[in-house]
This record gives sequence, structure tokens and C-alpha cells, in this order.
Amino acid sequence: MNLAGSIFSALSSVLTNGFLILLTVVFILLEAADLPKKLQIVLKNPERSLSTIERFSRHAKRYLVIKTLISATEALVIWVWLLILGVDYPVLWGTLVFLLKLCAQYWFSHSCVAAVLLALVQLGWGPPFSPPLALSLRTSLWGIS
Repeated sequence: MNLAGSIFSALSSVLTNGFLILLTVVFILLEAADLPKKLQIVLKNPERSLSTIERFSRHAKRYLVIKTLISATEALVIWVWLLILGVDYPVLWGTLVFLLKLCAQYWFSHSCVAAVLLALVQLGWGPPFSPPLALSLRTSLWGIS
């Protein structure tokens, strides 16, 4: 009974958070159509300010596309390498690397620690450390995160 209670409590928490996120996204999308009009009313020089905001938006989108492509590439490398090594659940670890890599505060070396530990337990000392060390060395040498 305790197990069922804790499962329903966790499920309730997840559904509540999901509903709040969905509600926030709906309100943001509803306000997006009126944003240029509101900005023109508030800003003194709307043409110049709106062009600056549009330029920032283009650069932010470009940054996110590049960050996503880099994250996907590194996740693919880890997925393939773990598949070659024979580590359990390589898709899970590749997805985890991708998602953690998208978060700005996580570097690649932090995002693949769990996969390396699992490979270490399954395979011993040699093979598991080669891909993360190579990509971490790339990160530290060139300052790419």
C-alpha cells in the first residue's frame, strides 16, 4: 500500500508540473501575436528597438541550432561507441548525454560519467575510458563545451 501511495504521489507531482508548464506555454503563445504592438507602444524608437530584438532572436535561434547539432553529434558518438563496446542501454546513455549537453552548465565530461561507470563495471578498466577521455581532452584543449 505504501508503494502504491508513493507511486501515485510521484505521478500526481509529474502531472501537476506538466499541466503548469503546458498552461504557461499556452499563455506565452497567446501573447506572442500582440507582442510587437505592445512593444511599439512602450518603446520610444520602435523601429530601431524591434530590429535589435529581431537580430537578437535570429542569433539566439542560430546558437540553439548549433548547440543542438553539436549535442546530437556527441551523443551519437557516445551511443555508437557504447554499442561497439557492448555496454547495456546505449540509447539511454546517448539520450542522456544529448539532454545534459543541451544544458549550458553541464560539460560533456559531466554528462557521460554514468555511462563510463556502467561500462567500467561491465567491461573493466580499458575500453570504457577511451571515448569520454578523447572528447573531454578536446573540450579542455579547445575550450569547447
